Amino acid sequence: MLESRKGFSSNTLKLIAITAMLIDHIGAELLPEWIILRVIGRLTMPIMAYLLTVGFQHTHHFMHYQLRLLIFAIIAAVPYTLYFGQGPLNILFTLWLSLWCLKLYDSQNNNRGVLIIGIILLATFFNVEGAAMVITIVLLFHIFSHQPSKMAWAFIILNSVYLITNVIFAFNTNVPLTNYTVWIQFFAVLALPFILKYNGTLGKIKLPRYLFYVFYPAHLTVLLLFKLYALPLLG
Repeated sequence: MLESRKGFSSNTLKLIAITAMLIDHIGAELLPEWIILRVIGRLTMPIMAYLLTVGFQHTHHFMHYQLRLLIFAIIAAVPYTLYFGQGPLNILFTLWLSLWCLKLYDSQNNNRGVLIIGIILLATFFNVEGAAMVITIVLLFHIFSHQPSKMAWAFIILNSVYLITNVIFAFNTNVPLTNYTVWIQFFAVLALPFILKYNGTLGKIKLPRYLFYVFYPAHLTVLLLFKLYALPLLG
């Protein structure tokens, strides 16, 4: 049976991603001095990006898929903005744009390269969360989906370039290299062992169909309420 395969099912990967995301968001606003929480949180984005490519490759209803992402991105906009003090273009908007880039990449449109670059530039201009980095990762995961070693190396190289760019920028702007924002994104490579162990099944764990979509705005709302009302009482 398929579920007897070793490795991680898509449902297990979803649970890892949302757990790491919750930990990351707690660290971002409630416990910023606990850098380890942000390190753990780096697992989330690559796993989400990978699952998006898997979903894209298997969906029979692309329009429903992209609309679902867009609706929950809009729902999450308010708690995201109030909790982080930025936004409202959260990661679900980035995944939505990434999905359209995948659609363009697989199309026969002669201008698909230009259109994809245009989407990336627009995402960067409007400060969509993750913007160019996330969209590029999604594309790489899709392009090398049947070549895991190349996919892994492409991801490592991309993160290395991002790290070097951050170090150069920090040096030129007198930001100390001890500032965790300079180097923390490189820990996203820790998601690779989980991604490479994907076994192609849904898994024995049964999850609600829209668990991730609902969890994203829901956990932000709960964290926001805790930040506004419970945290001040705790001093």
